[in-house]
Amino acid sequence: MCGAELGGRTFTPGVYCFPAAALMTGAIRLDARGDTAAVFVFRIASALTVAGCASVTLSNGAQGRHVWWRVGSSATLGSSSMMLGNVLAHTSIALEANATLAGQALAQCGAVTMEANSIVSSSGRVTPTIKTRWGRIKTQYR
Repeated sequence: MCGAELGGRTFTPGVYCFPAAALMTGAIRLDARGDTAAVFVFRIASALTVAGCASVTLSNGAQGRHVWWRVGSSATLGSSSMMLGNVLAHTSIALEANATLAGQALAQCGAVTMEANSIVSSSGRVTPTIKTRWGRIKTQYR
């Protein structure tokens, strides 16, 4: 697959490789075609930039826990973007103001930087951030 713009596209289960940076503007749709075990892997050799207000939607049985974003350098989730899946970056991950991630953010060599964000695990449990109260978190895990 050539080209680095992901926005406005529909992806079916599989592995998608991008030899350079990738940009997501607008919405992308992940269509599992009725297979609830369908896996989506996005291998990006360089940086992943998710524009402000961009989003990922799931259809036909797709599940966020089966979505993997392997980023060769850094990932940036723009303001008010809604990302799904597990983001694995070699260098760092930055979540700008009000960006939401339903999944995990894991950086191998650097930091995961957050600015008033929400990260929700695939089980639907909230990860604590600046605005989350610990009492609410404790009640979810009891």
